[in-house]
Amino acid sequence: MLGENRFKCPSKLVRVVFLANILVWAYFAVSFWHASYAYQPDLQGDINGTGYTFWGHSIGLVESGLVYPFYRVVYFVQFPSFIVAVIITKIFDPNLTGNWFFMGISEGGWILIGTMLLSFVQWLLISYLARYLWKNNPWSKKTEGQKVASPNR
Repeated sequence: MLGENRFKCPSKLVRVVFLANILVWAYFAVSFWHASYAYQPDLQGDINGTGYTFWGHSIGLVESGLVYPFYRVVYFVQFPSFIVAVIITKIFDPNLTGNWFFMGISEGGWILIGTMLLSFVQWLLISYLARYLWKNNPWSKKTEGQKVASPNR
């Protein structure tokens, strides 16, 4: 009976991490909107890619997305999610060209959306691991009768 309620209500740590991840992506969205420029396909036939384009607003067409501070923040904070998103994309589209759009969003934009969704799983797993390690701290020298304070309370 005790084990049944264990995962019904997320701990405070999980909620804080979830909220922090939402704030990181909100910061990214607002910064992207302010830094973006109008998407213009190259009419001379040179393929410069589609960068990260959302409904006509782009960054990274000819420059790296990492020149923008907000992109660097998200890239380094969500690095494991970026890696998984790129691996999944390479598996399903080995000839990754970066020149297609679907519903007004470029291929790079879809990878970014996938990264965002994966980041919530990433931080959920990290927070559950931190909670588990906090409760079952293998490095502490506790005696038989001592209990470790839980981060849930």
